[in-house]
Amino acid sequence: MNYLRLTLILFIFSFLIVGCQKDPDYHKTTEHNQGITNTSVKKAPVDQGISAKAKNLLGEDERITSVQAINDDKHLVIAVSVPHLQRFKLEKTKKRLDKQMKKEFQNHHVTLSTDKKIQLELEQLQKEMDNQQLSQKTLSKKLKHIIKLSKEET
Repeated sequence: MNYLRLTLILFIFSFLIVGCQKDPDYHKTTEHNQGITNTSVKKAPVDQGISAKAKNLLGEDERITSVQAINDDKHLVIAVSVPHLQRFKLEKTKKRLDKQMKKEFQNHHVTLSTDKKIQLELEQLQKEMDNQQLSQKTLSKKLKHIIKLSKEET
C-alpha cells in the first residue's frame, strides 16, 4: 500500500516538474521582430528602399521587437521598441543603434527614437502612404513634424 502511494506521489511530482518547464525558444518566437513591416514602395512619393534597409538591419538585432522607419530625400526617421526588461539599458542601446544607423546612412539625417508616440506617428504615416498618394512635400512636412516631436522632452 505504501509502495503504491509513494509511486503515485512521485509520478504526480515528476509530471508537475516536467509540465511546468518553460520552453527555451518561447521568448524568441513570440516577441522578436513582431512589428517589422515594409512600406509599399509603389505608393510612396519617395523611394522607401532606405527605410526598408534600416528595418532589415535593425530587425537582425535580437534586442529589438519592432521597427518603424520612413524616409524622404534628406531625412530618415526610425522608431524601435525593445522588450520590457531591456529598458534598463535603453540609453546605451539607443546610442549604439543611433551610431550604427548614422554610420550606415551618411547621406540622410537619421533620427532614431524609442518613444512610443513616435512609433505610433510613424505607423499612422505609413498607413497614409499605403492608402493614398502623398506628395513629396507633404511627406517631408510630416516627417519634420515627427522629428520635432522626437526632440521634445516630456
